Amino acid sequence: MKMVMTAVLGLALAASARAETPEGRERFSAFAVDLYGATFGGRTSTVQVTVDRWSTPEDRRALEILFEEKGPDALLDAIRKMKPIGRIHTPGSVGYDLRFAYQTPLANGARRIVIGTDRPLSFYEASQRPRSADYPFTVLDMRVDANGRGQGSMVVASRVLAMGETIEIENYGTTAVKLMQVRLDR
Repeated sequence: MKMVMTAVLGLALAASARAETPEGRERFSAFAVDLYGATFGGRTSTVQVTVDRWSTPEDRRALEILFEEKGPDALLDAIRKMKPIGRIHTPGSVGYDLRFAYQTPLANGARRIVIGTDRPLSFYEASQRPRSADYPFTVLDMRVDANGRGQGSMVVASRVLAMGETIEIENYGTTAVKLMQVRLDR
């Protein structure tokens, strides 16, 4: 079953409120809960996300225009060429680079954080090209309060269906991984 997740990025507020949100390096940790693990049923793990720098509204708009004009393959190529802005990893893993991190201020000092990157394909996926290889993006959507506490979701394997005021993505799995107890570690 396909699931479409919509990530609203709040274009109108973002440009005027950039100064109100943190600009430097931030580290987040979360408890990831995947109730529908592909092979072994439910899985849990901690996830560490480090954002070294935030993407600008201009970065976001450039990707949006590229997608509108040339489609998802061009978007993937452009993201792969972008300088890393951070990393994501789980305990015992090397992790991988993040290519896009955008934040939008919310009421009472809260923030919505949307992070996206290309997903490294396994040797099997690259050589055999199963259906999962058509879902090359990883997208995180977190909401944290003024104290850096919150929750979110992560779609590990997705593809972009539409971009604009909202970004629509299709999840390869049936449900997104829940990010519980999101915490800003600084």
